Amino acid sequence: MLEKVDHHHINCVLKSSQLKPTDSHDELKAKHDAIKALASKLKQRAENEKKDLDATKETEAELRRLLSEQKKTLLDSNILEKAKEAQEAKDMELAMSVRMREVEKLERVRLESMMKCEKERATNDMDEMRKHFEEMNKKKLDDAKL
Repeated sequence: MLEKVDHHHINCVLKSSQLKPTDSHDELKAKHDAIKALASKLKQRAENEKKDLDATKETEAELRRLLSEQKKTLLDSNILEKAKEAQEAKDMELAMSVRMREVEKLERVRLESMMKCEKERATNDMDEMRKHFEEMNKKKLDDAKL
């Protein structure tokens, strides 16, 4: 794992690596190695950041592609949903018309039944009145014969 290289660490290495006229060969070599190590760490950090940036770009491209696919899928889904709603409305209208025909038929049967009952009652009333008038006429004829 790469150790964290921040601005504080960079400043410390640069400050400690400043050349002095009294530096020995070993001190100069150590300061040079410290700067080389810092440069190597900075290069590694830059490479890691570049990899992260590349990965981020790939991820962003994939997200854009997925978003585009989802947008298309959503549009298709909306079209299908509207078609489904239209079909449901059509089915509901058809069911309502069938139900209305059933209700009309039931009402017609009920009215026919009522009319039949009314006709039978009227026929019975007429028969009773005819019998009553026949009896009255018969009584009048009997009374007239006497």
